[in-house]
Amino acid sequence: DSYSLIYEEIFVKGEKKIDGDILIAEFINRNKKYLAIRFKLPRGNSEYFSADGRNVKKAFLRSPVKFSYISSKYNLNRRHPVLHKIRAHTGVDYAATKGTPIRATGDGTILFADKKGGYGNLVEIKHTEDYSTRYAHLDKFHPRIKLGKKVKQSDIIGYVGRTGTATGDHLHYEFRVNGKHTDPLTVKLPNAKPINSLEIDRFTQHSKNILEELNNYQNLSF
Repeated sequence: DSYSLIYEEIFVKGEKKIDGDILIAEFINRNKKYLAIRFKLPRGNSEYFSADGRNVKKAFLRSPVKFSYISSKYNLNRRHPVLHKIRAHTGVDYAATKGTPIRATGDGTILFADKKGGYGNLVEIKHTEDYSTRYAHLDKFHPRIKLGKKVKQSDIIGYVGRTGTATGDHLHYEFRVNGKHTDPLTVKLPNAKPINSLEIDRFTQHSKNILEELNNYQNLSF
């Protein structure tokens, strides 16, 4: 295995302060090459793409929280630990310490942020016409989370708690496709959007330039 990369260095008055963003990374594993090229999009944010313009990240994170263990999996025939009767468990429960940050698993718009029955404090995010996610039993919401607010993947939306019908601190997470519950642990996650066709020429030139720079560094003898 081998890897190469080019990254920024931040200088202030001629003195290096910190390392900046990675501009390009190349990883070779079993003779297969993987590339990630940083590219600034028209709206101002930067993402990483392969040489042919495919986004290298997934549209969703698999898990929205750093958890201790999974306390309950997706199970449509689960016996409810509080109600003591069979009730479909339409998500995954992640046991975590009270106050642990909860992150949006994908870009989207806040569809709901309030108390909702047994869910307790609940955030629902609409990502696309097809995908939505729910985050339940929150101790509290992040101050910026309001109805209609747009969020980005990994933004903090709230904190782990045990509001609603819950036996302990945990996050209940649901993933819906076309309004139907799916198992968050096994659902096939879509890729993020590739380079827009209007930007492909600019990206192609940028990709060519940064690849040439990487090749030049790789050919240097030290």
